[in-house]
Amino acid sequence: QAVRQAASEAARHADPDASAREHALDVLSVIESVLEDPGVIIAAQIHQMKGELVARLKMEGVEYEERMERLAEVEQPRPLKELLYGTFDVFRSHHPWVGTENVKPKAVARELYETGFDFRQYIEHHGLKRSEGTVLRYLGEAYKALVQTVPEDCRTEAIRDIEAWLGEMVRQVDSSLIDEWEKLRNPEDPSPEGKAADTGPERPDVTRNARAFKIMVRNEVFRWVQLLSRRRLDDHESLAEVPAVDDARRTGADVAEAIAPYWEEHSVLPTDSHARGGTFFVLDDSGGVGAARWPVVQTIADPKGHDEWVLEGQVDLEASREEGRAVVRLGAIRRL
Repeated sequence: QAVRQAASEAARHADPDASAREHALDVLSVIESVLEDPGVIIAAQIHQMKGELVARLKMEGVEYEERMERLAEVEQPRPLKELLYGTFDVFRSHHPWVGTENVKPKAVARELYETGFDFRQYIEHHGLKRSEGTVLRYLGEAYKALVQTVPEDCRTEAIRDIEAWLGEMVRQVDSSLIDEWEKLRNPEDPSPEGKAADTGPERPDVTRNARAFKIMVRNEVFRWVQLLSRRRLDDHESLAEVPAVDDARRTGADVAEAIAPYWEEHSVLPTDSHARGGTFFVLDDSGGVGAARWPVVQTIADPKGHDEWVLEGQVDLEASREEGRAVVRLGAIRRL
């Protein structure tokens, strides 16, 4: 309780000048810091980070001894670590009854959002097949804590977006984890989310929660940008595995060839908060949920500000309903 109270106060003092999305993600990090550490997930994160670091250091020709030293320094992602520990120390100084309790900075739900993975992709990325239940329960607890802890006057639209996305992500895997809880909180709730448990054993229609579904689409499309930005063959192959608009088969070499002219002019492909901004993402959902597909365009925010490269795709609504996630088909990677 003490940790949650401190988290609520920290949420009130988050930087008001930060971008709306970064601020919302920081609030999510505050919330995650009050949850118990999911050891198996954190271990998987560290293992993944070490594997990527070793591969990079070997490519750079770093000697074995130095590689071992660098690996020993790897720790789990801990957003806002200094802020959270410092804020809680101040809170503790005024509330000595807190004792030895402390916050536990980590990034599981935040990592899921920032990488653009859906639940299945996240499990595969970290090799957590045997721990799916642990991941799902943790995300469910993160969702409940986000709903319960953030003061109403601090709930920006961006925070509500993350709340909707996280709740729907969990619901699509196992709606029982949150539906009964939401019914108890809002027994008279007439919204589709509040009635999700009435759909029986079938998976709820992922397109029905428009707010959450559009965030899923946006995250998936930006994941394409992230894959291109790293200029690695395995990432090109991952992008080639995305279903195509015309069902044609792609290879990693096809992806590399399509984006090659971009790299002739630019040394980096930005994936920062600016690059993820709404001005670079256009979703045409004018056809409504009854349409077969929604066109989508993600513009690459190149460092020179030309913004002339785009990734075009189509949201496959029927496939999305069947799979309980945003299924977006990749079209062209091209210069306008």
